[in-house]
Amino acid sequence: MKILLLNDTIISKNYGCQLVSHSIRKVLKEVYPSATITYQGMKSFSKSSEDYDKVIINGEGSFGHRFKLPGGFQRHMMGVIKHYIAIGTPTYLINCSIQATPDEILEHYETLSKLEVIGLREPISYMYCKKLGLTNIKLFPDLGTAYFEEETIANKTLDFCFGLGAITKMKDKIEKPLQNYINVINKIAEEGYKCAFLDFPSNPASDLNIAGPRLHPAIKQITGGFEKYYDAVKTAKYNVTGRHHGMVMAFVGKTPSASFDSNMWKTEGDQMLYGPNGYFHFAANNEKELYSFIMENYANREVDTLKLNDKYTRLKPYFKGHIECTLDPNTQGMESMLNFDEIAKDFKELYYLEPKKYGLQ
Repeated sequence: MKILLLNDTIISKNYGCQLVSHSIRKVLKEVYPSATITYQGMKSFSKSSEDYDKVIINGEGSFGHRFKLPGGFQRHMMGVIKHYIAIGTPTYLINCSIQATPDEILEHYETLSKLEVIGLREPISYMYCKKLGLTNIKLFPDLGTAYFEEETIANKTLDFCFGLGAITKMKDKIEKPLQNYINVINKIAEEGYKCAFLDFPSNPASDLNIAGPRLHPAIKQITGGFEKYYDAVKTAKYNVTGRHHGMVMAFVGKTPSASFDSNMWKTEGDQMLYGPNGYFHFAANNEKELYSFIMENYANREVDTLKLNDKYTRLKPYFKGHIECTLDPNTQGMESMLNFDEIAKDFKELYYLEPKKYGLQ
């Protein structure tokens, strides 16, 4: 069997893109041990070879804020998807969040509906696609959950891991809440808690580029790749992040996470799937209230960890689902495990995500 994997992100500096691409390789080898697999990045596609038995598209960075940008998914991938559907090659879109507007989705609705499976990685995107009438959708945890082997750290040596997120793309607009957040981190470190700040390369700057010079010297600064990130977060008693894959790696490391908004509704969806372990709207944070929020969550960590361990056990059978569903069409998603009435109710309260814009008010 010959498989083409498109939108490979292995060369990206972003830790989430690295994690997903390594996990795709690992799980593809397990599910298709004798297959010949070709990996191509989003901008490197060539039609020189068309005799693939299956085409699998990594949904990372697909139907989100960059969808219509010059270097985005619409320009570089939609024609490719249409090409393979037209010649009858089974084509799958996996491990994606979808937050393009209804008009943008409807423009490509026919193509999306002809995919064998659209594998979604958090429940808000699933709820949205179902609202739009797509029936070829399945919900699984992010494929990054399948990369690391299960382990339990009996003695967690860090009290906190902290990080930033895609919110830093708006650095000039969030300077005050950003400084509030850093002040809270420094205060916690000054009180004697063992803290680490985890880097996460991004555009236009990595998290440590932005926060590092402002951090208390007692805070350990950790960089060096997604595996270093995971090695740190799994040893923490509590994690605070605005990174979707920061949430994913903390979940796999069995560390409860408080989170804040990203450039999509990923981290909100993560709390609905992996949590809930606490959430705040970054731009509206107040230093005193944020400190109390984080410390209250930290005090609750043992209860949250027990809940997380139970959630891990229940979700583990679905970790490889994004790839398994490309082999077996009867692969069940985990959507039946969730209460979408509650998810819809919670989502409506997230005013800054503009539920009305997506028909989810």
